[in-house]
Amino acid sequence: MAETAKYTEIITTKEFKINKVEEPEEPEEPEEPVDPRKAPSRLNITIRGTYVGQTVRVFVDTDSDGEKLIRFKPYGADDSAYTEAVPSAIGSYTVRVDVSGTDNFYAASAATNFDIIYLDTPQTAYTIVGTKGNNGYYTSDVYLKAAPGYRISTDSNGPYRDTVPYSDGNVYLERIDDGARTTSVGVSLKLKVDKDAPEIAGTESSVIDGSSFYSDGVGISVSDPSLARLTVNGSSVNVTNGKATITLDPENGTKTFNIRAEDEAGNVSTLRVTVMAAWLKTKIIPANKRLPLVKRENYRLGSGMWRVSGDSTVYSGGSSVFVRSDGNYTFTQVR
Repeated sequence: MAETAKYTEIITTKEFKINKVEEPEEPEEPEEPVDPRKAPSRLNITIRGTYVGQTVRVFVDTDSDGEKLIRFKPYGADDSAYTEAVPSAIGSYTVRVDVSGTDNFYAASAATNFDIIYLDTPQTAYTIVGTKGNNGYYTSDVYLKAAPGYRISTDSNGPYRDTVPYSDGNVYLERIDDGARTTSVGVSLKLKVDKDAPEIAGTESSVIDGSSFYSDGVGISVSDPSLARLTVNGSSVNVTNGKATITLDPENGTKTFNIRAEDEAGNVSTLRVTVMAAWLKTKIIPANKRLPLVKRENYRLGSGMWRVSGDSTVYSGGSSVFVRSDGNYTFTQVR
């Protein structure tokens, strides 16, 4: 106030602060001559579909029937960056809507900011699907099944399915209802998977499950990286570094062998074979061997003269031999 005869000049000051406004400034509209026949148009913008994986949708509420132009730019970029391409990557953006003037309404423009973000990950993103074995193993293919209401993928771009094969990398979820996607979900579980049963193999091609064959002894090898137990006719066999070798010896007669191998996961392999001593193919009795003979079977002596253990009788070669009871007999050729 200027000084006068009655008043002394007083100067006052007051501090004030201007806050930054995050919303974009309304686009400047070119001045248009006032037309009493026109009215300002209502213009409101609503954004939907702002999760990664969705399609951004812009809803324009206006009473004008003018043509609408919808454009986007990265948040904070110069207006020259506006484009009609709809963004889909995570980030912050500005959308601008321009409505052209008509006979009844003036042209109008409005803009608003929005973010494209990841959907929150559900508390339990997936469950494990597979056949459980022993000692924490799975004995089948293992899958990760998406949480209810979601699909799952090992690639952020899909494809998304109900399940994916187990791996220890990352997975992504997509909500079935609207396609919204989560960020990566780490698979931290280290699962033990063993789908293969122990391998049982014979040194002869005739060794197949359920077979019978002539041999004085056949070798069997059993192997598995996690071989835990091996039995032959119920008796345990030592296993070393996941391997074992056994010989099936018919002991000059006929024997049936039941082999059972099991690994740490619980996978089991079995083999049942019957091995007959080679001489039983012709039933010509060999000399100086302890033979388990069966009554009513027809055996034959080779050439020469023979004596049997426990009997002083000498038998002529080429003759048939029958025993009165099952038992072990040893024949000696005397000349």
